[in-house]
Amino acid sequence: MLKLLLNATTDTTSRGVNLEEDKETRDIVSQERVIVVSGTFGGASVSINVSADKINFVPLTNNVFTSPSAKAEHLPNELTVQAVVSNASATTNVNVHIA
Repeated sequence: MLKLLLNATTDTTSRGVNLEEDKETRDIVSQERVIVVSGTFGGASVSINVSADKINFVPLTNNVFTSPSAKAEHLPNELTVQAVVSNASATTNVNVHIA
């Protein structure tokens, strides 16, 4: 499992995480991933961005989370992903993992 954000309490952008980082523990043929967002949102939103070149990130369509949830996505191992927290408040404390 890849950790994008742990205990994010402010507006922030995670480091870019290449999906190949966990290839030793995964079925390399499978590109199905589960994005798991948990914690207290306090009005914040979390979006997932992807990049093919590790520099230019774009939003992954239909992947803005405003409450704890999980979503399956087809994501090739060559992609780099990052999580972005926006509109954080004093009660925001979110985590983002990709399995």
